[in-house]
Amino acid sequence: MRASMAAIRAAHGIRRHGLVLKVLTALKQICNHPAHYLKEPAATVRRTGRSGKLDLLDELDGYRLTATTRPATAPLDHGGGGPARL
Repeated sequence: MRASMAAIRAAHGIRRHGLVLKVLTALKQICNHPAHYLKEPAATVRRTGRSGKLDLLDELDGYRLTATTRPATAPLDHGGGGPARL
């Protein structure tokens, strides 16, 4: 996580956006289950009984983070009256 945050601080423009998206995707995988992020078979994780969520939370101490989820069927509120534009 520290290496990713350093890379984000050093990057600019579209590269920075890509790195942020990569970290958010990794955090989502870790929240689902560390095996998703580590690409381990689920059986391995069930045997060890470990979850890296608390370890990751300790690493994030001192950072500001907002994580949100929404149902896939919920409309995206982009703040405007028309279609979203990227």
